[in-house]
This record gives sequence, C-alpha cells and structure tokens, in this order.
Amino acid sequence: MRYRVPAIPDRAPTRREPPTFSVVIPCFQGASTVGDAVASVLNQTYAPAGVIVCDDGSTDDLEGALAPYADAVTLLRQEHRGVSAARNLGLRHATGEFVATCDADDLYLPDLLETLSALAVTRPDLDILCCDAQLELDEQPLGRGRPDPETFVVDDQRMGILRENFVPGRSAFRRHRLLDAGGYDEALERAEDWDAWMRLILGGSRAGYVDAALAVTRMHAGSLSAFPRRLWTAQMVVLEKALARDDLVEAERAVARSHLAALQRAIRLAELRDAVAERRPGLRREAIGLAVSPSFSAPTRLKATVAAISPRTARRFLQPESGDHRVARLPASP
Repeated sequence: MRYRVPAIPDRAPTRREPPTFSVVIPCFQGASTVGDAVASVLNQTYAPAGVIVCDDGSTDDLEGALAPYADAVTLLRQEHRGVSAARNLGLRHATGEFVATCDADDLYLPDLLETLSALAVTRPDLDILCCDAQLELDEQPLGRGRPDPETFVVDDQRMGILRENFVPGRSAFRRHRLLDAGGYDEALERAEDWDAWMRLILGGSRAGYVDAALAVTRMHAGSLSAFPRRLWTAQMVVLEKALARDDLVEAERAVARSHLAALQRAIRLAELRDAVAERRPGLRREAIGLAVSPSFSAPTRLKATVAAISPRTARRFLQPESGDHRVARLPASP
C-alpha cells in the first residue's frame, strides 16, 4: 500500500502490536441499509473490538434489521438529536484505542481495518488514519472520492486543514484525543467531520492516508439538492470557530479568512441565482449589490449587471461557475 504521511517526528514512538478498533454506526431511519453496513464491518479481516449502532430516534424496524447480528452488535438509543450526537454516544461507549465510523448506508470493504492497523503500526505517531472510498450515486458508480492522492496534505497539516478538509470521511481516530477535544460538535448538522479533524490537528494530532479505496460511500440525488449551500454555511461556522482560537499564527488566520470569504461569495452568488430563477422582488437590488462588489471576479460582476438590467436574459447564463462545488477546498481569489 502507498502511504501519504507527514515526516517522522524526532521522537517518534514505536509499537509492535496492532491497535484495537471500535466501529460506530450512527443510524436514523436506516433499517433498510444498516444490516449491510453491519455485515461489512463484522466481515473484516481484522476483527473490530466492538461494533456499536447508535439509534438516533428512528421509528422504522431497526431492531428487526439488526436481529441477525444481535449477539455481535451493541445497540444504543437516544432521542433524535442528529448524527454528531449519535457519534458522541458511540464514542463514549467505545473501548478501542481507535474509533472508526461507518454511516448506516455505507459499506466497509473487507480489509479496511487491517490496512489502517498496518498504517498505525508503521506510524504510531498518527492520531488520524485515513483511506479513500468508492462513490456511488443512486447505486451508480462514480469512481474514487479522492482520485489524486497528492491532495492529501502532508507538509503543513495545520495550514492544510484550514484551507480545505483534506481528511476523507472514511477515517479512524484515536479515541481519547477526540474525547479530550470535546467530541463532535452537536450544534453542527454538516461539516462535523471537518470540525473534528480541525480541532484535532490544530491541537497537535497528525493524519496519515492509505492510497486505496477501502469503503463504499452511497449518495442519493434527492438528498443532495440543497446540500452545497447548507454545507457552505456549516463550513463558515467551522472556520469562525477556528478564527476564535488564540493559537493560530497570522499566516493561518489569513488562510482561514480567505476561505471564509470564498464561502461567503459562493453563498451570495447562489442566492442571486435563486432570485433570478424565482423572479423575486428586489432582484435588481441584489444584482446591483453583487455587480459593484470588488469581492467577485469581473465575469461574475458582468453576469450580475445583466441580471439587474434583464433578468430574463440572465436566467439563460447565470449558472454555477466551475469552481463552485470546490469552494470549500481552496480559497478562491476574487
């Protein structure tokens, strides 16, 4: 396996025995898929120390779906409070040195834990162990989530995590480190992974990556329709939390502020597109405000000018720019 890892520290620890892994599966209305997720975790070539399904207030037949695995799985229940709260519930009950999470509609390939364990033995200084996943949209394959392994940052991970969420979702983390950092932020409905990785890395943790797709991440078009703007809004909260820290150097603050500004531009442009499409009152005022803003590129300001003059014409070409879906990865320059 090819690894992407930061430089070995001067006083690197050593280990011979592989770590233990607990797997936490948050579940809300996932009875139709959670059985496959659990089976994929139980069929690992390196057995997990425990599998915890955290029911986030489901009303479907979750117990029936888990009945074939009742002796191998711990089922915890809570009122519906969101995925972060469900993960925290599992985190508090886990016993493994590392905790990995698997969504209720995703799958682990058989050697995921064994491969991450090998990375942990090779580099015991790492607190976050990552791998890639195969993406599916409505059961149609889309390829790997991270086709270019070079996008996983190894040189300056503090700066890197402020610039983008370079840590893949299929990851395992040292349990006590995230507990010490406060667990997942339950106020976040999205971007909770990035927030957790950011707090860990800014707190001194380091991440390593296995260049292999060892899981399947399933997505559904219906659930993604309003996803980008909600995600960008949550990412803005994550960056604002980072900027409130007192341990960032000025260069790190500059990166965070630039990223925050890029998200603000993306949201404002998306709102203008909606206003044009829906022929909202006040459209011209919104368009003029964007057209005169120096935060946007000249082509975008031109489109906004057209929207102010002729909304009917603007509807034909005021479409998302090619970088909109990547705005959370790299701060866009005006």
